[in-house]
Amino acid sequence: MAIFHPDFFNDCTDGAFPLAPLMRQHMQQGRVQGSLFEGFWCDVGTMERLEALNDRQQQNIVK
Repeated sequence: MAIFHPDFFNDCTDGAFPLAPLMRQHMQQGRVQGSLFEGFWCDVGTMERLEALNDRQQQNIVK
């Protein structure tokens, strides 16, 4: 999960682009912070992953 200030994208062009190089650039400038989350986390970036999470919840596997 990420929260970005709009200034993070100041030098970007319109349209899609890979986020990783931009993240690395800001990391090198000391402009990125992070926190450790030790709870359950699941990437639901596709319908298949979302369906798999729903299946887990119905089986009470996710807490």
